[in-house]
Amino acid sequence: MTDAYEELAEIDVRAAINLMLRNPSYEPSAGRLRAETLLRKHNSLVNTMARIVVANDNGSLRTVSGGTHHASGWYPSVKVGRTQHYESLHQLALIERCETDPNVVHYQSEARRFEFILRRKERYTSDVDILDADGRLAVVEVKGDDADLRDPEYRLKLAGVAEICRRVGHEFRITFGSEIFENSRHRFNVRLASSMRRTAISSSQKRLVESLRSKGDDMQLGEFAELMAPGNFVQGRAITFAMLVRRIVSLDLTQPLIDEMPVSFI
Repeated sequence: MTDAYEELAEIDVRAAINLMLRNPSYEPSAGRLRAETLLRKHNSLVNTMARIVVANDNGSLRTVSGGTHHASGWYPSVKVGRTQHYESLHQLALIERCETDPNVVHYQSEARRFEFILRRKERYTSDVDILDADGRLAVVEVKGDDADLRDPEYRLKLAGVAEICRRVGHEFRITFGSEIFENSRHRFNVRLASSMRRTAISSSQKRLVESLRSKGDDMQLGEFAELMAPGNFVQGRAITFAMLVRRIVSLDLTQPLIDEMPVSFI
């Protein structure tokens, strides 16, 4: 490694990882992603940089929980419609954030495995893949803090993943646990909304939302909850959170959950 890289790593190890193996002569292009069956037919014409493996059902590649030194388990997602596997509490926190974030269209934990060769054969499975409302895909690695990036061999592996992602037009992002939520209120609101994600939404409530959406006016949380469940604010708020998860309405969970909180329609 160069002295310049070491100096950058001291300042921002994540920036250093993203730049470590970057080759600017390769412009990002989704066209570099080819099905393996196609490559077998044209293997003399294609130089393969890496292999990216996804599950047949597009779910989590890792499916074993328990028996490890860290927290692991399953999170039943309503937004995605499938159970999400996690192997740390930070990963679970990001899953909950994605579940309740109206800007996240789709996400999947441990969705793809990267296989490539640097100094040796490397394998890396992403923590969470996130597709946002603008159609951008981010491959996210979740860490507690920069102390989890001290191993130079591990940093090299992540640098390889970062460059593979860049070349095919994806973003590779390392997120620390302290960055998942904006503040303690945000964390509380996300977990509250997440806990109510499976609240049933009736067809009449959906029709009411369509009518409100057609008028084009945003509402406030208090009045919207009252419309969803007249006389039962707790149930009305639960329905609102369930609609947030399903991307029917949008709320800013970084803000206090007061009656005046804006509710907009997606």
